[in-house]
Amino acid sequence: MASLGKLEEFDSRYTERSAVLNTHENQNNRHKAKTFVFQGYTFDFSLQNSSFSYEVIFDNSDDPLVFTEMLNFKKPFSQNVNKELIDSIMKRVHLMLGISYFKMYFPKEILVSYGINEQESDFWNILYQNGLGEYMVTNNLSYNDFPKFLGSETIQAKPLSVKVTDRVLAGIGGGKDSIVAVELLKQAGFETAGYVVESGTSSQIVCEVINIAGLDTYTIHRVLDEKVFNTQDVYNGHIPISAVFAFVGMLSCALYDYRYLALSNGQTSNFGSTVYEERSMNHAWSKSQEFEEQLTAFFRKHVSPSFQYFSPVRPFYELRIVKEFSKLPQYFTSFSSCNRSFKIYKERSYSKWCYECDKCVYMFIVLSAFLNEEDLIKIFGKNLYNEKKLLPTFKKVLGLDGDKPFDCVGEFGETGVAFKNAARHFANSIIIKELEGLVIVTDEDEKRYIKTYPSPTTPTPFVFLGMYTCAIVGYGKTGKSSQRYINEKFPNLKLSSLDQSYDENYLDLLDDYDIAIKTPGMQKEKISIQYTTAANLFFAEMEKKRISVVGVTGTAGKSTTTSLITHILNTNGISAVAIGNIGNPELDAIEQVADGAVPVIELSSYQLDDIHYSPHMAVVLNLLSDHMDYHRSIEAYHDAKKNIIRFQKTNDYFVFNDSDPKVAAWVNDVPGESLPFVNEPVQLSIPVENVKAAITVSKLFDVSDSDIQSALHSFQGLPHRMQYIGEFQNIHFYDDARSSTPESTTLAIKTVTNVQTIFLGGLDRGYDFTDLRKAIKRSPIENIVLFPDTGKKIIEGLKGYTILETSSMQEAVAFAFERTVAGMSCLLSTASPSYTIWKNFEEKGGEYQQAVKNYE
Repeated sequence: MASLGKLEEFDSRYTERSAVLNTHENQNNRHKAKTFVFQGYTFDFSLQNSSFSYEVIFDNSDDPLVFTEMLNFKKPFSQNVNKELIDSIMKRVHLMLGISYFKMYFPKEILVSYGINEQESDFWNILYQNGLGEYMVTNNLSYNDFPKFLGSETIQAKPLSVKVTDRVLAGIGGGKDSIVAVELLKQAGFETAGYVVESGTSSQIVCEVINIAGLDTYTIHRVLDEKVFNTQDVYNGHIPISAVFAFVGMLSCALYDYRYLALSNGQTSNFGSTVYEERSMNHAWSKSQEFEEQLTAFFRKHVSPSFQYFSPVRPFYELRIVKEFSKLPQYFTSFSSCNRSFKIYKERSYSKWCYECDKCVYMFIVLSAFLNEEDLIKIFGKNLYNEKKLLPTFKKVLGLDGDKPFDCVGEFGETGVAFKNAARHFANSIIIKELEGLVIVTDEDEKRYIKTYPSPTTPTPFVFLGMYTCAIVGYGKTGKSSQRYINEKFPNLKLSSLDQSYDENYLDLLDDYDIAIKTPGMQKEKISIQYTTAANLFFAEMEKKRISVVGVTGTAGKSTTTSLITHILNTNGISAVAIGNIGNPELDAIEQVADGAVPVIELSSYQLDDIHYSPHMAVVLNLLSDHMDYHRSIEAYHDAKKNIIRFQKTNDYFVFNDSDPKVAAWVNDVPGESLPFVNEPVQLSIPVENVKAAITVSKLFDVSDSDIQSALHSFQGLPHRMQYIGEFQNIHFYDDARSSTPESTTLAIKTVTNVQTIFLGGLDRGYDFTDLRKAIKRSPIENIVLFPDTGKKIIEGLKGYTILETSSMQEAVAFAFERTVAGMSCLLSTASPSYTIWKNFEEKGGEYQQAVKNYE
């Protein structure tokens, strides 16, 4: 047999052996099936076809039953095909296509001859079990007997990053969903081609749709083993065909140089039809958001992060999709959503609609909510509301008789809303008269099925597809920057701002909008609709323009490090700009970056919590405790920070502080190169780790050691970050108003020399001040100013200090002048946010500096 999983020409011995075994008469009862073997696969680049082989081993026979499936590709491949990547994807296509043969016999065990790792086995067990839900029910099989894929601990995941063009390969199936998806992509200006997985003879319906869409289309011909159709005494049932299309589509993306694979699966597919063995059985599971998320994570972890799979219509229920389709009359007489129109083994002898299945009736109902009788008759050939024989089917689809059908139809409530809307125009029809009084819908139902929903797997460049209204949630500096960006990029999008300064119940208004742009400080769980962020929009622009980004995060020192990296690069003739959480909105810098400036972005945990990108150079300073009111736990806070490396590729860099064990532990999860901070002596009044991080990054830009040192000594530091105000009455004053955590204040005490007086306290976020108290004890501090609310909490247990409790900065500064001796230092570093007295740290620091300079 041909070598398993190798990209080589077909082995003639393999072909001959297959021919012999394919003549093997099936005398084995399905109940005797013992083992299903994923035997091997081959790929012939010259002939542009591939072969996948499987075996079923029986208890009562020494001869296995062999199946062979083929994929034939009709168009020439890209010249830059990575064969190692193709082999990796082929392995997964082999495992996916095998479901058609596995389900025939439901054997006792599964064997993958080339082996898979443990995490991958979990993915395939979930896919096979959930994807065969309808099959399990209709064949009365038990999940207790479902065989499992077994993985090996010794096999490691090896995802491959490759350069790929930002183009879209969109699946075309001949139904209204794929038509809407394609038209949305075209209208938005994305470079899009179609792809069709064709089994059996060509579908005239698909050909007509492709012709109207005007897309260049790749056809992949799938040749199933004939025994699938003519073998008796086997189990029958639906397979997760959308999963098959997804894997073949990802292979096609790699062969033809497309980054994005777009299928057309909406919200309706997320819900099951019935419960079986305490499991929700979803006929359309491989179209669901759950599958989409799992496939996305699987491909990134095990295959390649260079490709993305998504559904442009994912945020929408069927009603919203049908509403969009109703605006496309050019397709009315060409499409079909009747499953019987797409049989793969036998030709159909009737029209595009069978007029009797659940899907035909369902489609007639939802289309009738938006189209008049004339247009419906153009599509269906007749008014199904006048077909009395279809009354039982209408009842079933509307939820008036039994569970939701095992078919790709909408929820009962959604179908009911469409039926009620149609009743206004078809009141005299037989079915409407018979059922209208039995169908109950609410105002909430009307709104639910036309609004948008979150779609976390939609890549940022596509989040505005099909959207008409947008809310900017939080109208501060970032929100105003987002407004400027959206007005320029999406001038037809109706834009509004929602902010607590206008209405304290502003989040209740979200359902009136299609999409939101969330401010960084807003918890993602509070956004009920599809949304994106300024950070994601920025990174999407950078990826599109192939611009590398330096990203900096950590609990303390982000701003200083960001500024220092920018200063070193600019000083040495490399144009750079500091953006992001440092106070310069990243979207405002796009034009400057496009002109050649290196973007150095400070990333807070708020920005990272829901980001979908990682920078080319990810710098992580430290992992302490902060923002517990937002993240709820230190684990969630650190996990949000980890997104700075979570989406990196093999050519990216992780620049990290190896003296922080929590940061250093991330090295095992980085696909690219990990670089610890340089181990060089630092003699500056700046925290050592900040300087070392900046040096490490600067060396990646080939800045020499001498030039780095020269730039370091000319660095002026940041306002309000251990900023030296000056010497007044022989006392040195430092402004560290930016420090809002006990960890950053502890660092300031260690960095600023001879601190005798310190200002502490602010908003209570539940911080633990134990280590800060220890730092105070070890320092020369003798005088402490306490601001509300945390001031007294910070010094619990500390004795022997001169204390002033106040809310007045002037009074605090006067105390400092009176109590601090000549030659010593006074430090404003409150270890808590400013908001109990001041609106932000800038106001606090400014008031402090003014009070120091004006003191008499």
